[in-house]
Amino acid sequence: MLIFVARGFRGGTRNTLEEPMARFVVALNTLGTSSSLAQADVPSQSRSPRMPAGVIAGLVLIGVLVSSLLGCGGGSSNGSGSPPPGQLPVWTNSLNGIQFTMVGTDPSISGAGTTNVPVEIIPVSLNFSAAGIVISPESPACGDTQSVITRVVNSPLFTSNPWFDVTGTIPIGNTQFGDAFQRMNFWTWAGGVSPDYHLMLQPVSVQPTVSVDVPPNIGATLTPSPTCPSQMIGAVPSSLMNSMVQMTLASQNITPNTLPIFLTYDISFVPEGFLGYHNAQGNQTFIVASYIDVGFNDPTVVASDVAVLSHEIGEWMNDPLGNNIVPPWGGFGIQAGCSNYLEVGDPLSRNIFALPPTANFTYHVQELAFVSWFTRDVPSVAINGQYSSLGSFGSPAPLCQ
Repeated sequence: MLIFVARGFRGGTRNTLEEPMARFVVALNTLGTSSSLAQADVPSQSRSPRMPAGVIAGLVLIGVLVSSLLGCGGGSSNGSGSPPPGQLPVWTNSLNGIQFTMVGTDPSISGAGTTNVPVEIIPVSLNFSAAGIVISPESPACGDTQSVITRVVNSPLFTSNPWFDVTGTIPIGNTQFGDAFQRMNFWTWAGGVSPDYHLMLQPVSVQPTVSVDVPPNIGATLTPSPTCPSQMIGAVPSSLMNSMVQMTLASQNITPNTLPIFLTYDISFVPEGFLGYHNAQGNQTFIVASYIDVGFNDPTVVASDVAVLSHEIGEWMNDPLGNNIVPPWGGFGIQAGCSNYLEVGDPLSRNIFALPPTANFTYHVQELAFVSWFTRDVPSVAINGQYSSLGSFGSPAPLCQ
């Protein structure tokens, strides 16, 4: 298994929780399900299977994006190796003849260095006024004493800790979860000509909470949590969430070189049944992810605390624009049918693992598939020739027909 060595959290984040949490109340009653963004972003054929009524389903990307952020090629974001001001740094290359665009710098170019992408965590509080219930990441999760926001900011997704390969003998680096995965993903180069290749999510800031009133009669539901009956799990239309995202991005002057993460707690998005997704509005990428009470388990998805967000961060790093097309794969994780998308979390949506307790808390993250699994490289360019971070995949994806 991928080995994480616990260490006291330090550096790289800015927690503004002590500042007053101003509220931006989004009046969405008039938007309903007619948001043009929502209609454009939800594909006619969902990339994840539908779950039985009353059950939260999986994590998967909503939508197909229409354009690249940058004119990339030749393994670099542009001629100078740096993105234009205010743009997301991306690089384009190919494996086994299959082209892809990813965040950061091309590790196959000798001496590739560190890319820092600022993160703005935007807590989203859902007010189910008809039921008199508010579900908010400002509150502690079930059985916890610290807020969901605090747990996320202090998680290994945003703090640096020592990581090792599955054998425990190869040091990956003192780094964040996503960067450790990307270094292993391209270890042929990160372990060779580009030892300083990193993709870091820093600095991290927490923005004012967005409070969303959930109108009645739009298909929202409340169900007791299967792992914490005293806690309600909310299901809201993805069109409602996308309308809020659209309005917030427009009002807060967030630039494309920044990753906004809209953080919910115990919320799924219907009718797709997502717990999280990544997408873009124009050239602005973003993530929506729900922090889930420990122990959620259904036939296609296992989730606890930051596992959903680890899934979405990995997918955003490997397919920020949602247009990395690969040979068909399927029959794994939440992908029952065939898919052409490079979604590194979907094939292993039930494979989460606990990290050693840190600061008296046990975090969970998801195993992710390496890009060589999708491109069918033999041998894999990833660490130890593996096809997934824990080694669950021992060979490339079989062709789905």
